[in-house]
Amino acid sequence: MRRGEFLEWASYNDNLYGTLRAPMTNALDAGRTFLLEIEVEGTRQLRAQRVPGLYLFIAPPSLAALRERLEKRGANSRADIDARVRIAEQEIAAAAGTVDGRPIYDHTIVNDRLDATIRRVEELICR
Repeated sequence: MRRGEFLEWASYNDNLYGTLRAPMTNALDAGRTFLLEIEVEGTRQLRAQRVPGLYLFIAPPSLAALRERLEKRGANSRADIDARVRIAEQEIAAAAGTVDGRPIYDHTIVNDRLDATIRRVEELICR
């Protein structure tokens, strides 16, 4: 991380995640779109570096709905679900923040219906 190989990195639920700089740079240099799925801290880092892009925050309709979705998956322990919901609550609050006086996100999309959410993301990306 200190060698500048990562464009952004952050800890999420006690795990480290990051985006390598080279693949994104290569894709953009080739005229391709590069899509990142990152949390708020990574987005703050990109904004602080003034990385151009369309920044979208996908929010659950409510924390209760998020908990229900995670439980229905059946892939996570109760403790993990509790941690993810706590983190989501913090991220939802942080997503409304700013970096250098500018909003962190260009748009917030509430994922209440998957088909409508996909359509909205496509509309914004294809503008």
